[in-house]
Amino acid sequence: RCASCGLKFIGEEKVHLHHIDGNHTNWKENNLEAIHESCHDYKHMSKSAS
Repeated sequence: RCASCGLKFIGEEKVHLHHIDGNHTNWKENNLEAIHESCHDYKHMSKSAS
């Protein structure tokens, strides 16, 4: 399931790893969550808008 929206991953859908703390050099397991590509795009769009 997507850590962002809670929906299941299906078919050929792309799954992205999101860095929870925003630090793209921190690859520790507790800093990563699997989310849909569209959810990942939304998270980053909403950050740049604020």
